Amino acid sequence: MRVDVRAPYKVRVRQALGDDGLRIALDRATEQMSGRCAEAMAAVDAPRLRDEARRIREHAIEHLPELLEALERNLTANGCQVHWARDAEEARQTVLNIARQHQVRQVVKSKSMLTEEIRLNQALERAAINVVETDLGEYIIQLAGEPPSHIITPIIHKRIEDVSELLQRELGVPPTNDPADICATARRELRREFLRADMGISGCNFAIAETGTICIITNEGNGRMVTSMPRLYVALAGIEKVVPRVEDALLLWQVASRSATGQDVSVYFTLSSGPRRPGHPDGPRRCSPRTSPLPKSCRLPARSALPVAMPARSRSTFPACCSICATMWYSERPLPCSSASPCERTRRPWSGLDATGSQHAWRAGSLGSSPEERTVRSRGCHRR
Repeated sequence: MRVDVRAPYKVRVRQALGDDGLRIALDRATEQMSGRCAEAMAAVDAPRLRDEARRIREHAIEHLPELLEALERNLTANGCQVHWARDAEEARQTVLNIARQHQVRQVVKSKSMLTEEIRLNQALERAAINVVETDLGEYIIQLAGEPPSHIITPIIHKRIEDVSELLQRELGVPPTNDPADICATARRELRREFLRADMGISGCNFAIAETGTICIITNEGNGRMVTSMPRLYVALAGIEKVVPRVEDALLLWQVASRSATGQDVSVYFTLSSGPRRPGHPDGPRRCSPRTSPLPKSCRLPARSALPVAMPARSRSTFPACCSICATMWYSERPLPCSSASPCERTRRPWSGLDATGSQHAWRAGSLGSSPEERTVRSRGCHRR
């Protein structure tokens, strides 16, 4: 049985439980990812690293208004245009206005969960602007006409056999289960898209206030192509991405790499601080960071008035929780709100925040290895 990703949550649960191929794909991927992440964290002083990352996040939340003002001031000094948005509609409209102003017809994108959440691709396509995802997993899932199923591995629910069949159908390539051949096919197709793109769009892992710098983490190199080859570059970020200093971003980069993919650091860590300067050989001619959601004219509330889920925001949105989360395993897609923290994502489908907003240390589980074992069982997914 195949999972209808647009069906209601409980329907998806029933379909997922009957899909042996989905269970095999998730077993393969999540066991490997969890093992690598555990090894990577064991190689360092993990508690100290987590504590330092938490301190950075809490400091950023405590000083959010002044950090956002400093970020805007330094981005502008670097030659960027900074835009603010109150909601998804305003965010989409801002990007559309930029694209129309510069007569954009072709867009290449690096992976961005925020753009998934606000459905930016659909808005651009309705405006007759062609959008191509350039992350390998996102490119494959775009060919399939499906939303991503994981923050880091968008096609975690697909077996390599499924990918091969998709490429045969959509691109007319010979059948192959060799990952190198699949990558070569995608590289060949995407190279043409990079060369003809008018605009590059990315998300943002960290926004450094002191230097006005946008940082993105990638392993495939597509992020650097997106941010440097098109004549126009637009980055989208939530306000929680701001960090005070370069040193803070570098430490969080290490935490993100070890927690997400089990690497010491990712292959690429791209820092963009504005458009091309005179004498530079490459880079965009215009750079427009777009920050969402925050109306420029309003004051941020005091920390005591922030939403009850804010403690979870002091953690970075890492995919380690998703890799062992019952919510994802049962529904194949976690929730429409892709930028929610892992703890929020795990909590909502089961009971949500209680009336007092108290925090719970939820434990989630995986699908069992046989139909009789398909129950939620603890695998240690908990808030530290």
